[in-house]
Amino acid sequence: MKNRDTVIREISKDTGFSQKDIRVVIESFEKNVMDNMKLGETINLCGFGKFIPKKKPAGKMMIPGVGEYRELPESIMVKFDVSDLFRKYVN
Repeated sequence: MKNRDTVIREISKDTGFSQKDIRVVIESFEKNVMDNMKLGETINLCGFGKFIPKKKPAGKMMIPGVGEYRELPESIMVKFDVSDLFRKYVN
């Protein structure tokens, strides 16, 4: 598995931009995606895929072995749906 620093180095090498500039762009992209997911906004990157926020309602969860229930707050789950072009490229 590649980590963030490896990806930054590879993008820097491919584009000729400095690693510092690439890091700023990646951090901005991540923050933008997280902020939009929190707001419930879908992000569609044509040819790549969609980040889709899904609200999960509050509910109860049973604790195995104890038989007690625990309240779970409402939360947002994030789904990434790859585009057909992405899927074809990988396969």
